[in-house]
Amino acid sequence: MNRARKICFRQLFLFPLIVGLTWTLCFEPAIAQKITMRFLNCETDKATIKFLEETFKEYEKEKGIKVILESVPSQDVYVKIVASIKAKRPYEVVNVMYLGELTSLVFENQVVPMTPIINKIGMKDFGPNIHFPHRGDVWWFPYDYNFAMLAIRTDILKKKGLSVPKTWDDLLKVAKECTEDTDGDGKIDRYGMAIPMTLSNLTNWASTPLFWGNGVHTFDDKWNVIIDKPEMKPKMIQSLEMYQKLYQYMPPGLTAESYTSLMSKFIGGKVAIFAGTGRIVHEIERLNPQLIDNFDLIGWPTPDGKRTASTLGYDGWFVLKGPQQKQAMEFMEWFVFKKQIGFLKTLPLHYQPTQYSIYKNPEWLSHPSVKKFSKIVEHQLDLMKNGYFRSVDTDGLTPFDLRPGKILMSFFYPELLQRVMINKEDPSKAVDAIATKMRQAIK
Repeated sequence: MNRARKICFRQLFLFPLIVGLTWTLCFEPAIAQKITMRFLNCETDKATIKFLEETFKEYEKEKGIKVILESVPSQDVYVKIVASIKAKRPYEVVNVMYLGELTSLVFENQVVPMTPIINKIGMKDFGPNIHFPHRGDVWWFPYDYNFAMLAIRTDILKKKGLSVPKTWDDLLKVAKECTEDTDGDGKIDRYGMAIPMTLSNLTNWASTPLFWGNGVHTFDDKWNVIIDKPEMKPKMIQSLEMYQKLYQYMPPGLTAESYTSLMSKFIGGKVAIFAGTGRIVHEIERLNPQLIDNFDLIGWPTPDGKRTASTLGYDGWFVLKGPQQKQAMEFMEWFVFKKQIGFLKTLPLHYQPTQYSIYKNPEWLSHPSVKKFSKIVEHQLDLMKNGYFRSVDTDGLTPFDLRPGKILMSFFYPELLQRVMINKEDPSKAVDAIATKMRQAIK
């Protein structure tokens, strides 16, 4: 009898323990997995990362869902996305800088449409050439135009009696006049202009606005390459000849110069004009505050000066298909409506809002840099409303297509600039050679 009681007691004691251990080992990890998401981020500025980390903690406290931040350089994002999909553990939310990467994933049926969130805001609130719809849906949330612009050392121009350039002729004159031997040792120590010239997406982005401002298109509406055709080749040659003229007043070694090194030359007064973006405002604030009142950031001049031009850089968030895509979409809606402006304020001149309403939003307008550099904000907004802008991987992108992305990743425009500016190849022959390569790439 006592033995039976002991067995019964042990069973009563062990049963809840076994149940508890089974729950802990089997069920709790599954629940935890369901409420944990990963956010792959290519905006690596310290202030941005700090904001995202704090925001994700707030979301976990409010919603009970943990969001893990993983920040990597932009060139590493696509590789990590593909690896996560192959491992059958895709990231829930991703941000990218190149539309060609998003295009590829959309065609592979890996992306959840962002249309519901866009529609809640209203398409009319967004500027042009930023959504790139496909099959009736928008596939990302674009938060940044990231226009490639020209930074101008207005203090150097003022000493030379020059004005900020508005036409191609003005730009050439400023570049020439600001190239000089400043210390009298017989060597040029300040150059009029510097643009990236590496075989990279940096050159695809920062150094191509002269083409777009001159009406250049890579494709016609049937996806034929037309840069060597009668309707486009004269514009290509005219643009390349202008680049050739400007190159006389640029420093040597541009094929090995990084964005950071060229920006340092501009901030240090070694270059009067630099192809950059709003990020330079924050670098000047950090590295050389005395320069704050002595520079400007403008769209690239067009031949006639009636409008300005830029390359569309853009950045956006999107959701990958997976077990937690519903939770990811709910998170994105929360983030866009509650936290987007706070995110933009971490680098408010670098992240150029895509929504007209943000340019009137008191929270965004209250940022000290937005107030201080209101003139530059006006230049950015004017580009958004009136400028000539496109990019290598969005040219002809109606409908959504893989071909512009192939042109981007083959670095054909950087190669074209190197052939003409550095190797002194005849522009007409260079255009013919690159057009042939483009056709091979998109077969």
